[in-house]
Amino acid sequence: MASIRTVQSPAFKSFSSLLIALGGAVLLSAFLIDPLIAEFRIVINYRDVLSTYFIWAMSIGLLMVANGILLRWAMSDAVRNMSLLLMTCALILLSDRLLLVGFGLPLWMADLDSHYKHRPNAVRSWGSRYDNKLIQINSYGHHDDEFPLKKDPGQFRAVMLGDSITMGHGVSREETFANQLEMRLNATSSRSTQIINTGVQGYATFQEYNAFLDSLVFEPDFVAIGFCMNDLVEPFVVNRRFGGVGVDYHGITQASSALTSYLLNETGYGRLVQKLRNRGKSVEREKRWEMFSVEEISRTPFDDSKFTDNWRIVLADLDRLYAAAKERKIRVVLLIFPFTFQLANNTYKEPQRVLSQHAKSWDVDVIDFTEVFEKIVIHDGITSPLVKNELSSNDIRALYGDKLQRYFLDSDHYTVEGHKVVASILYDYVTRHYSF
Repeated sequence: MASIRTVQSPAFKSFSSLLIALGGAVLLSAFLIDPLIAEFRIVINYRDVLSTYFIWAMSIGLLMVANGILLRWAMSDAVRNMSLLLMTCALILLSDRLLLVGFGLPLWMADLDSHYKHRPNAVRSWGSRYDNKLIQINSYGHHDDEFPLKKDPGQFRAVMLGDSITMGHGVSREETFANQLEMRLNATSSRSTQIINTGVQGYATFQEYNAFLDSLVFEPDFVAIGFCMNDLVEPFVVNRRFGGVGVDYHGITQASSALTSYLLNETGYGRLVQKLRNRGKSVEREKRWEMFSVEEISRTPFDDSKFTDNWRIVLADLDRLYAAAKERKIRVVLLIFPFTFQLANNTYKEPQRVLSQHAKSWDVDVIDFTEVFEKIVIHDGITSPLVKNELSSNDIRALYGDKLQRYFLDSDHYTVEGHKVVASILYDYVTRHYSF
């Protein structure tokens, strides 16, 4: 058993002084990291990791200072060795949190069934391109306001399934078509209405099926499935389940276990490993995008062997979704959201035809927003007799660029005005089929 020393040795004095100095530096970092980050980053996107670092730095810093002072009184080799071990572990943990401050945590977190999902209660910014509008995720993981889990008696509830269009890329949660529809129904009816926006950027049909099953806890009366053409290609580019490279803008690495997933996606060292491991995969990803082009699949006949697997998987997922809703007697409507190059060009409308026929076989209604936006943007009553459905994407941009910008942020996502159009069409549909 090590003897307790009554006279402090120079080694102990130096060690305790080092601990006190390191503790002071760690405490100082807790107050300096936040403003330093603010100089280079949009702080709201890093607020969660900054708060975590502050808590850990304060705790570890105080512990190091206290430990250094304690060592001046309890001086044994065993105590010093234990202190050294604990402080080493603490500094490793703190360095992990510091790395995480550098990388940040994405809006999404890993999910073993759906690859990723929204991080509950996360707040992020769309950035200056979109006027720094906020992304605000509620406790259920939705880009939506907070609402009770239990459904009020007589309340009408609808679930919106989909990807970034439904989620509301570039707009606030109040500006999404789901929220605009909810406000309009509540303003024109005495019946309470809750429109639940479960859309997540990049979601494909298999993820939307999972989201539907999760949403059953809300007891929905109605479900709308938002389908965009990249649902036919994006999973095959990025998702390992379909042969993809496993790398995309979500920054979530797929793993086979919850522990591995946490270590890779929720820690600073894990995110460093991801960054180093994925450096060479961007070229492979681009090659797969070229192989699975949205434009190409939009003009390729359904029976072409090149996209057989794409269609087989997508339609099978929709089969599961339609069947699950039908079993529970929940009305479903399929919303087809076009790319702008599909407007006024029948060459690129093969997916609309296939999806509509497939929905019809299930007695599912379809609202094709290709036709809706063609009427608004192109066939305005004046130019309609002059326009044939053979315009190229360059023609559309040249002739209707101003109108497109009113409704589209880019080639497929909607402006606030575009979301208003979708909400208006859905309002007409819902009020025709339900009493308010």
